[in-house]
Amino acid sequence: MITEFSETLSRLRMAIDGGFDETLLYGLFNCEFGAIQKSAFILLKHYYQNFPVKLHKEINEEKLEDRDFVNDLFQDKQFIPVDLIGLIKSSHIREEEYFRGEEENLEEESDFGEKYLLNSKTYSFLLNWIGLFIKLKYQLNNSSSDTENLYKRAFMTFFNENSGAYADLIEIVYTWLRSINLGLTEQKNIVSTKNNEVSNISPEWEDFSSIDTLFKLIVQLNYLFIGKFPKFFRKWYNDTSKLNRKEAEIIIRNFISNTMFNDEKQLIETKSGEWKSEEFNIYVTKSTRQIFASFMKDSSKLEIALTIPEDYPLSLIQIENQKGIKVSEARLKKCLLMMRTLLVNDNNTFLTALLIWKNNLEKEFEGVEECAICYYIVHSSTK
Repeated sequence: MITEFSETLSRLRMAIDGGFDETLLYGLFNCEFGAIQKSAFILLKHYYQNFPVKLHKEINEEKLEDRDFVNDLFQDKQFIPVDLIGLIKSSHIREEEYFRGEEENLEEESDFGEKYLLNSKTYSFLLNWIGLFIKLKYQLNNSSSDTENLYKRAFMTFFNENSGAYADLIEIVYTWLRSINLGLTEQKNIVSTKNNEVSNISPEWEDFSSIDTLFKLIVQLNYLFIGKFPKFFRKWYNDTSKLNRKEAEIIIRNFISNTMFNDEKQLIETKSGEWKSEEFNIYVTKSTRQIFASFMKDSSKLEIALTIPEDYPLSLIQIENQKGIKVSEARLKKCLLMMRTLLVNDNNTFLTALLIWKNNLEKEFEGVEECAICYYIVHSSTK
């Protein structure tokens, strides 16, 4: 009967339209049957891939500066279908179970992960968060740029004011990772970066009774979160325990960083028709993990190089001025200062950072502002 219900649920894709209530599917993630959880995810992913996000409240830049407004917004299930704080609190008991086990018998009990984590509550937690970040990753691609910027800005304001929401999330999944206790060779056998298994998020095809599935979903949740909020992940990394930092370095270096670089490369290439011009160009060298951008105005030319470290975003991007034809040393320094601010302090894509860099160079050359590069006009998605 459960199987029949799941199959019927997954077939509802053709009946979903833009007015569908996504909260119903998040509710099904809390079901104790994996088959129903998977069917709900199939529908949710289909909905996010095919229908643009709708901002149900009148949201604008000014309102997103109001902490109370943003906190109220995140209690509105039409805006955020998940109670983020409640979701974290519901998993604290699982974290405490882990620490008790670690102190008492983790060294003797090699199957700790299977005993405590392979259940519907664990997958409910992961699917809720994965669903939410897929909404950011996919659904916003179907929305206008203004909607995307405001939606992401709301998340950033919320996380800035409620750092425990994302810090506890990451802490919990790294606690689970350590309890799984897989070697690097085993990890690479489970998740292959060559086959896009990090970015191809399809839990509906996975075996929920397997530790392999649990590991893969944790890696994919890392990828989704870090891809949108590298600054917040770096802050967590700097504040967490040595054990978690060691685990994070392994996951980032072997699974996340290269996938993020490939995503950025693809974004730059697919959007080239929107940004490429005689004055401005970007090109990527995959073998050296470098991104170059050049800007020319009249007889002046600037070129900047971004070198992406293998453990990005844990290590910061190296930024260098490659060329500066008829450009003063002071202006070159301003270029570096602006790019560091865009890439270190804000959760920008590389393309967004380079476009802001280019736009503000234009303003300085045009004399709009004396110091437009230092005090750049902040893009609505970066505040």
